[in-house]
Amino acid sequence: MAALHFICGKAGSGKTTLARKLGRDLPAVVICEDEWLSRIAEPINNLSDYLKAAARCRSVLAPHVAELLKLGVSVVFDFAGNTRRDRLWVRSIFETAGADHVLHYLPAADATCRARVHLRNETRPDGVFFGVVTDEQVDEVNRYFDAPGVDERFNVVEHDVADTLQDSSRSGGASMTTHLAADLAVTLPDDRPGMLSKAISCIGAAGINIDGYSEMNGVVHVLTTDLAAARQCLTNAGFREVQEQDVVVVPVSDEPGAAARVFQRIADAHINVRYSYLATRSRLVIASSDPSGVIKAITE
Repeated sequence: MAALHFICGKAGSGKTTLARKLGRDLPAVVICEDEWLSRIAEPINNLSDYLKAAARCRSVLAPHVAELLKLGVSVVFDFAGNTRRDRLWVRSIFETAGADHVLHYLPAADATCRARVHLRNETRPDGVFFGVVTDEQVDEVNRYFDAPGVDERFNVVEHDVADTLQDSSRSGGASMTTHLAADLAVTLPDDRPGMLSKAISCIGAAGINIDGYSEMNGVVHVLTTDLAAARQCLTNAGFREVQEQDVVVVPVSDEPGAAARVFQRIADAHINVRYSYLATRSRLVIASSDPSGVIKAITE
């Protein structure tokens, strides 16, 4: 049976990247809202402009997609999953067509979303970039985000945002999984035995996976895909946030000189590295004053 797949995730979480991947894997027809609006709508400068243009676009799409579903063709939306009203509109389409559905959910921290948008603005990858998006626009849109509720009775599949980070890096021309992420730094209440264990343990007890961490002079740096939850549990445990820093995560081969080659490229680009540490799966975490410049230096 044909199915209508749609995606719930904040601006910058990787909805379009996931939609493209689903389209290839299922296979299915992918409808990217930004792509349609960039071609048929007047210039969009604010949320009000977007809502008006999206309403017109969706009035045309709904009957068209319903017919595709009736013909046995699966469809993927990279939109219409972020509010209950949007999700009701999608339900009206697949129920009219008598088709199945899947709601794909991409939980992502705000810092991760902003970092992804920064990278997208800089690299302008084909099929994903349709215009520069500011932090203010991201925050304005994400203010209305409403995660799917159990009472809505959708078939929900949750995805790891790290998977879309990897796929997005490939589509943007970067080597494999090089991407921007967010590093959270907190101070230990006391620099004494057991404090590092307390910090790491409280994150693990909250069910949050740690991709990488480092402790330097009483400051703990944590890399995780759920930064907001990590921040909350560390704060509750008595740790004080020092900073949130955009960092570049770079995969390196497990061989002598692999990391040295990465840092030499950064040095050749005259970019200073503030600090660095290792993450899981043989990856370097690099903090600098110019994260986009680091990505360019490594991938070009």
